[in-house]
Amino acid sequence: MEEFFTGRKLYGDDFTSDEIQKWFEEEKLGYYELGEHRTDPSDSFGYEKITILYLYNKILKTNRQFHKVLGIGSAFGEEFLPILNKIDELTILEPAEPFHRKEINGHPVTYLKPNADGIFPLKEKFDLIICFGVLHHIPNVSKILQEIRDHLVSGGFALIREPSISLGDWRKERKGVTKHERGIPIKWFKQKLIDLELKLIGLSRAMFALTGKIDRILKRSSFQTRFGVVMDWCICKIFSWNDIYHPRNFFQKIFTYLQPTAFFAVVTR
Repeated sequence: MEEFFTGRKLYGDDFTSDEIQKWFEEEKLGYYELGEHRTDPSDSFGYEKITILYLYNKILKTNRQFHKVLGIGSAFGEEFLPILNKIDELTILEPAEPFHRKEINGHPVTYLKPNADGIFPLKEKFDLIICFGVLHHIPNVSKILQEIRDHLVSGGFALIREPSISLGDWRKERKGVTKHERGIPIKWFKQKLIDLELKLIGLSRAMFALTGKIDRILKRSSFQTRFGVVMDWCICKIFSWNDIYHPRNFFQKIFTYLQPTAFFAVVTR
């Protein structure tokens, strides 16, 4: 397990088809069940301001309209609200059927159930693909990244947000997370993009660990205020050198309080 805890390899990425299927069945309702079967999407996203800063602002500078847009594991689809007026056709791959809807704020949306093997159940290509906090729930991440590449038009964008820490020992039951989720190591992710000949045109480390712990105690979200997002950007710049994936001794555990816990990536082909 050492190579997985160091982040040199990603646990689950080399699973057999049977292992992938089992993981898929056990995880497909995990996020929905964590939300206590919520049915109101109005306040469920929680990352608008930080997502706008690190991702949406990058693509909105192009001032383009996105004809076909794909969301991967987008739940209710509320993450599209900041750019909904820039989207013509929206499709979402979402395994949890309770999240499926016919429209988002009056905008039509098509929901499809994904395949466990990672092959997208559609043939068309997209101007924009969004995948926020989903890859760390999936075993065969390399396959999903390959599918993202194959379904992007030339010059299209993929926006990806993931935790960059292990989220604890995934072999044991953990509070507040689904059964199988584990973070995506940054160095592994960057190398995988190189292997797939995808261009990383923006990568930001964000969501400082100590801020998140204080927020949980105070029951607030610093990442939902402009001041909080700017402060997080400054602090994460200072501690960007700290990329411990999984702490394996006492000193590493101390340093996990002083690190960004997520990355926001803008990718193109």
